[in-house]
Amino acid sequence: MSKKWSARIGRRLARAEQTMRVRIARDELRRLRELTHTINELEAEIAQLVAEIAPQLLDEPGFGPLTAAKLVGEIAGVERFKTDAKLARAAGVAPIPASSGNTNRHRLDRGGNRQINAALHRVAVTRARCHPDPGHPHPVNFLT
Repeated sequence: MSKKWSARIGRRLARAEQTMRVRIARDELRRLRELTHTINELEAEIAQLVAEIAPQLLDEPGFGPLTAAKLVGEIAGVERFKTDAKLARAAGVAPIPASSGNTNRHRLDRGGNRQINAALHRVAVTRARCHPDPGHPHPVNFLT
């Protein structure tokens, strides 16, 4: 919750008749402020750790500290994988051949680590939306 809205709601609750409902709402607002403060502290700590462990990820467009931390944590050391293809397969982003006869096709992999897959999807959507490739013939616009 933003400080602006938190202050606005707090002022409104201070002006309201002091009923049980208002007291509960004020307690909930106080708890939301505490949780927001804790979340912000943890996000700053995560950002600092990621900057130490994998600063190259933060230099890439579409990667924020939380997405980078998710990938670092889920992959748990890229040296575990002998090749890029093995990492792609473990992440569920490697295409699977689905050819038949003269038709050469690939299908999506529904397996693999879905957490890594979701993080990579967030990066791809962010890149397409905020960092479009100027050479791409059909720029993708998501909800803009």
